[in-house]
Amino acid sequence: MPLDWIVDQLGHLEDGVNREHYTGKIKPDLSKIGRVFAELKIS
Repeated sequence: MPLDWIVDQLGHLEDGVNREHYTGKIKPDLSKIGRVFAELKIS
């Protein structure tokens, strides 16, 4: 996902918060990524 989209979704003003607290700590479930994109209507 684009970094600016992630920052916006989490409500942060800067990426530093995301890098400090989330990078590498949240392991995505890639088996569900298709459903997530479908729900977001991203093609």
